[in-house]
Amino acid sequence: MGVKKILLILPILFLIYWGCEEEVEEDTTPPTVTITFPQNNTTVFELVNITCISSDNEGVEKVKLWLNGVSTGMTDETEPYSFTWNTNEVDDGNYTITIRSYDTNDNTTDSQPIVLTVDNTQSNPQSVNITSLVFENGGFNITWNPSTDGDFSSYELEKSIESSMNDYTVVYSIDEVGNTNYVDTDVDPLVYLYYRVTVSDTFGYQSKGEIFSSSLDPLPTSINVESVDYTLEEMTVSWVESGEGDFKQYKLLQSETETGDRDTVVTITEKSTTSHFITNFDPTHENWFWVEVSDTLGQTSIGNGMTNSIDSEPSQIDVISVTYDFESMTVTWEQSSDNDFVSYELLNSESENGEYTTIVVIDDIGDTSHSFINDMFFDPTQENWFKIK
Repeated sequence: MGVKKILLILPILFLIYWGCEEEVEEDTTPPTVTITFPQNNTTVFELVNITCISSDNEGVEKVKLWLNGVSTGMTDETEPYSFTWNTNEVDDGNYTITIRSYDTNDNTTDSQPIVLTVDNTQSNPQSVNITSLVFENGGFNITWNPSTDGDFSSYELEKSIESSMNDYTVVYSIDEVGNTNYVDTDVDPLVYLYYRVTVSDTFGYQSKGEIFSSSLDPLPTSINVESVDYTLEEMTVSWVESGEGDFKQYKLLQSETETGDRDTVVTITEKSTTSHFITNFDPTHENWFWVEVSDTLGQTSIGNGMTNSIDSEPSQIDVISVTYDFESMTVTWEQSSDNDFVSYELLNSESENGEYTTIVVIDDIGDTSHSFINDMFFDPTQENWFKIK
């Protein structure tokens, strides 16, 4: 029984012996690595994204970025492999870039090198320029183009009284790329002022825009009187609305003649109010009106004046007929065509050239006849002359 156990154990010991003697084959195959971006001999600036592909029969452990034969310390352990190189940390010039790949068995391979030219003079952001400068509401409303740089940091609005802007002050600073407007209220629109926008990026690079000059504030555009109309109750003067951004007031002026002294009728501070009426007027003679417009700087201008049309005397009204019977006498006349009709006055005289007296006053323009009934005196045996006033 003991012999059988020994015979069974011997083959097992033999296999163990030979297994321990067999050597494990070592992995000496290096990984492969290729830079995919950027291309060789490319000019770069600010932040550069460098990418590569790497593979190995056992597996890639990591890749490292080398600059001019010196490790940058930047490592990537996961695909897709990439590095962000900040060229602001080096001087402008040519640099040799390689990427070293490490597999899981410490085999390494360097990529084919590429040469990149760093030129951070191209890093300055695109300049932005002022597009409009308008004086309104006591200040300059200034607008400029928005920055299109992806690493925008801020705008600075600069101001100077010198056209060269060698000496300037920053009147406004903002770090919102969409905020491209500012109202400068510390201004004198009768003095030239100069503005410029400086845009900065996140690395501190700056670009200055073109110098933009203000214009001297002109006199307000004159306003002409458009119409002078009247009814029996009131006379209305109308004009066009001022287009001044720095409007202050209208002043309505009046004179009895075109060249006479002008008196102020009313002062109006609401720009949209473009008419005024008066109740004390005489349409039978001229009533001249002008509009004086003022801006916030006290500058004024006066447009063309206008007067009312002179109200003419009423059209003559003729008596059409005088008829009578035993009970009454009826006088009939033409209807007035005057727009400002007030009344008919029926006059009577015993002779054509005699003295006329008022019989009746009628204020209805359509009532064009009057009758004397039998209780009123009339004598058809003699002349009864009638007129309409």
